[in-house]
Amino acid sequence: MLARFRVLLPFAFSVPQGAKFQSEEFDKDGYHIRVHPPYQASTSVGALDDPSLPVSDILQKLHPADPIVIDQGITIDGVGTIRANAIQIDVWRSDFDRRAATSNTPGSNDPPIELLFGILNSYLDRARSVGRAHVVHRVEQGASCWRLEFLSDAEEELSPGLGKARARNGASFTMTIAGLTPALWQAACQLPANFQPKAWETLLLDAEAHLPAIVPSIFLAAAALETLIAAALIALAPSERMPAELWEFINNRGDYRKEASVAEQFDQLLHALTGHSLKEKPDLWEAFRNIREAPNTLMHEGSMVVGNAEVTRVQAFAFIVRTKEIADWIEEFLPPHAKRSPLGPLMQMQVSRALILNPPSPAI
Repeated sequence: MLARFRVLLPFAFSVPQGAKFQSEEFDKDGYHIRVHPPYQASTSVGALDDPSLPVSDILQKLHPADPIVIDQGITIDGVGTIRANAIQIDVWRSDFDRRAATSNTPGSNDPPIELLFGILNSYLDRARSVGRAHVVHRVEQGASCWRLEFLSDAEEELSPGLGKARARNGASFTMTIAGLTPALWQAACQLPANFQPKAWETLLLDAEAHLPAIVPSIFLAAAALETLIAAALIALAPSERMPAELWEFINNRGDYRKEASVAEQFDQLLHALTGHSLKEKPDLWEAFRNIREAPNTLMHEGSMVVGNAEVTRVQAFAFIVRTKEIADWIEEFLPPHAKRSPLGPLMQMQVSRALILNPPSPAI
């Protein structure tokens, strides 16, 4: 029996027209597996922008496009290209556990979806490295559209069977929205035309923009905190009571080993200037230490680790939230000129999107 796994990529490879690729075959965990090269699907992630289109329709269109669309505007070695935005993995075994989900049981997981995504991401990691392709990245099971269809050895649809699944689907995607109201637009227009955001503000927004990518988001968050405290201490330094030479001596000793660390800036130096230390907020202090630790472990140990465990996507989101809370807390002590522009009028926003609409696919 054949289990055919297809997944929609959130990016596309430009493949020369007529290029011939080799499929990769191997055995793993009792399965015989064939990984096909990327192909052009009959749909794309752009279809998700249509609010009237049920995601079930997208899942039904993960098959190869026919006819294939050639992009003559992008060529490789003088040849037009195909935008390949999906990958297919075929899995064979004598039989699969196809028990369908019920109200009381979740159904079987054979072949394991985690196994298939692990194989997929192994290839994407390698393609990203050898191609120096920053646009290529791992695809997460919980943030992608995929379909696993069971077929006969002759690649024909199976007959319906009571309690037996003929396909399994997964549909999840990320939507990023910037809400805009007339009041918010007016608040932005009231800022001067030569307005420039704070350097640490830009780093913080960029850190959030890179989520769910763990490494760049946390690196940028750490940089935002370091830039924030440096700017805050300069703004807080009482020039009428502290000679400029003394402040320069404290912060620029000509040897970084003699200068106050970022932790000391958030603690002792901030306390000396405001009477407050980040240590007053134990949860924020712990988050600060973790955000600073994670990039260091990556550089020295090869992986981003906090507390002897590799940082997860959930933790990355939490770290960005904490970074924003630290910035809000620091701003309470800053003079007006050192703060960000006033927060615009808040709004209430609700997003509702049906992922799967009835009637169900006849192949399920």
